[in-house]
Amino acid sequence: MAPCLPTTDGLKILMEPCPCATCHCRTWVLVCGLRSCPGAGPVPGHYVPQLAELIYEGNKGASRDRAISIKGFMIGNAVLNDATDQLGMVEYAWSHAIISDELYSAVRRECDSFKEEADSGRPGKGCSPALRAFLGAYDDIDIYSIYTPTCLLLNNEEWHRLMKRVPAGYDPCTEAYVTKYFNRGDVQRALHANRTRLPYPYSPCSEVIRKWNDSPATVLPILKKLMAAGLRVWVYSGDTDGRVPVTSTRYSINTMGLRPRRQRAAASASAGSVAAPEWGRRGTTAGGRVAGWAVEYEEGLTLVTVRGAGHQVPLFAPDRSLAMLYHFLRGQALPAARSSG
Repeated sequence: MAPCLPTTDGLKILMEPCPCATCHCRTWVLVCGLRSCPGAGPVPGHYVPQLAELIYEGNKGASRDRAISIKGFMIGNAVLNDATDQLGMVEYAWSHAIISDELYSAVRRECDSFKEEADSGRPGKGCSPALRAFLGAYDDIDIYSIYTPTCLLLNNEEWHRLMKRVPAGYDPCTEAYVTKYFNRGDVQRALHANRTRLPYPYSPCSEVIRKWNDSPATVLPILKKLMAAGLRVWVYSGDTDGRVPVTSTRYSINTMGLRPRRQRAAASASAGSVAAPEWGRRGTTAGGRVAGWAVEYEEGLTLVTVRGAGHQVPLFAPDRSLAMLYHFLRGQALPAARSSG
């Protein structure tokens, strides 16, 4: 949940109020023994559980004063299991009217639930063109937030007029600002980056380094192992993300065969100094807000959806993200809606 955002001119990075930056949090876990660590974005779906597993295994042979205290972790809109992640992405696009029935049927037919792609690490002969057509449907739609405008790189005056009409102030050009900022010579020197003067510019998603060759197809066995060891795992999902949508996350969790608990009765809508929205199917707070939907599993996993949030949940819903983080760190269930049966 990084609190750093670039200015629109790409000249500065501003600190946003936020309880914890992932980069700092990982350091605190290793150095200071922070009990829990949140991670936002698809890649933490791999490296956060893997880091937690590394700490857990390292603690087995460590003395009490050398062991790292870790009680659990959070991951958001995270890649967990390749086959179900990809299947859920296609299902989400079809159910949200982004692709046609014909394209949906073609992808399901040619990719066969993506099991072969997950096992081999590459799409089959018939699956590749179907996937290209599927991704083409997002050419003019922001896959990370399907209901917000894409970045058209308009001139500043026109762009700011447009942004005044966008709810929650989400700026889809943030990535462009980041790219400009990290390509500045003084920024790269301060970071001791690009010391070899590479012939290509920095980009958030590298077109040069194209393949993560040793990426596991699933981290679900790691999650099961750590939950069996008593660690708490929270998986949260913004429900307007099309890249790692809530359907992907639910399919992935369903393959684990976990036992859901009965939905709890109403919990307090107050969380100390933190104003807590309520999570549930139908109920609302006094302010009329429904924050999302949540379910706890007996094995120690909690699935949370965040209404109206895209891929980077804290960017879209900072208040709900803070409430979610607050309850996680305190080991408390989210406040349930009164009529959420």
